[in-house]
Amino acid sequence: MNKETIKFTLAAIQTGDLLEKSKDLLSTLGYHSERTLELSGTVDDFFQEFPALNPNTKTEQEFRKNAESVQIVFQFTSDEITDDIQRTLFESDGFDKGNIKSFLFCAVELKDNDYSRTKYAEFTREINKRLGAPTVVLFRVANRLTIGFTDRRPHKTEEDRDVLGQVTLIKDIRLSNPHRAHLDILSELSLEECVQWIDEKQKLKNFDGLLSTWLAKLWKEVNTMNDYRDIITIEPGKRSGQPCIRGMRITVYDVFEYLASGMTVAEVLHDFPELTETDIRACFAYAADKEKSQMVVYTDETSIRSEPI
Repeated sequence: MNKETIKFTLAAIQTGDLLEKSKDLLSTLGYHSERTLELSGTVDDFFQEFPALNPNTKTEQEFRKNAESVQIVFQFTSDEITDDIQRTLFESDGFDKGNIKSFLFCAVELKDNDYSRTKYAEFTREINKRLGAPTVVLFRVANRLTIGFTDRRPHKTEEDRDVLGQVTLIKDIRLSNPHRAHLDILSELSLEECVQWIDEKQKLKNFDGLLSTWLAKLWKEVNTMNDYRDIITIEPGKRSGQPCIRGMRITVYDVFEYLASGMTVAEVLHDFPELTETDIRACFAYAADKEKSQMVVYTDETSIRSEPI
């Protein structure tokens, strides 16, 4: 997958209609479909079209307060996955609410704010609990994009209900200058790469195979946070052999000193644009693994958690 093309497409998402820009990004990643549902884009219309089993929860109220718009981008089914490298993706019968063997892609415009991972996870669940199929949510906030996804499993006693699983987030992708790690994971999630993974694992090229691929690749992304060894490096002669971040001269201890001084994670990332949220989580993972150092850092709710939500 050409990462420069992904980078170019991300840059174009900063302005303009989010629905069309989301289609452009997904098209770049190889996902196309005419199975869509035209709505006005307002939160009220979306919630009326897809009512919740338990409405008017605190999370729903928070979503209403913070969401500018919400749209179904399209539905992606087994029919859209073929052996043809060109992929004939436009032979469709239209949007089908009842087709649980499909992916839904949803675009949400949020008000300009600094949202925590917990808040993104809550909003991702709020969308998914209303829909019958696994839904990938694209959140745009100012010049950043966050992608949320949650798996689901059948309810043990009620056959017509699902239980939402863990939420996985690719948080705060910089649209103007995306970090290499974000480009890597988007490339990994492209249909071309997913079909290759399906072939390698000898799975069927259908919805179940694609779902397995997304779960495996996103789980790998989450576990990158727990495996800090590819991020935290120690080199003799660099910063007196202290643990540094990706070979740079910024040490783990530098990050903790900034946080301990009262800076938020968002402020650290703003002052040091070469750092990413993944880097900060790696620092926490490193510290947790080196508990003998007994370093304690106090942070606010916007801090990075080293475990998946």
